[in-house]
Amino acid sequence: VATAGDGTALDVFELQDGGGAPYGQAEPRRLTRLIATLEAAARGGARIATAPTPAPSPRRAAFDVRPTAIVDLDESPDAAVVEVSGADRPGLLADLARVLAANGLSIRSAHIAGFGERAVDSFYVTDSKGRKPGPGSKLERLRLELEAVLDRGDRAGTRVSTPVRASLRDVSEVGRRASAPDPVSRAPEAG
Repeated sequence: VATAGDGTALDVFELQDGGGAPYGQAEPRRLTRLIATLEAAARGGARIATAPTPAPSPRRAAFDVRPTAIVDLDESPDAAVVEVSGADRPGLLADLARVLAANGLSIRSAHIAGFGERAVDSFYVTDSKGRKPGPGSKLERLRLELEAVLDRGDRAGTRVSTPVRASLRDVSEVGRRASAPDPVSRAPEAG
């Protein structure tokens, strides 16, 4: 994503289907529909809905992905670098962009990556006049808002692990056909 001084944004997307082939190669009508939707959005004629909250997922619950957001004013001379990391989910990028826009920031450049369940994104942002934002409480509030967005998706599908009590029963012989002597020695009976 690159935003020009007049507010025009240029986005370049490289899309693949689930098998790694170019998006729409197997089903060209899907690519045609996507192009029409993007063109309508660029003209301001498409309604953009927020992504639904993902359904609980046992797979996602197995991963502990802690949300983090960092605002770095030293990395670039012309922009603040906002780095976020958290559980990936549908609509996350749009939610993060809304927070940046609501805080009066323009995205000059975005670098988006995913590593398994984790999304790791970096945004080079400027203020409404195209300048690098200065330090202050506004950037701390931005950081907290971004972490809240990241945390919102992280809770979907999580479950509380219940400790399991180990059984004292010997199960080493379960399922064997021949009956074997009891492998557990017993204390002599009092007599």
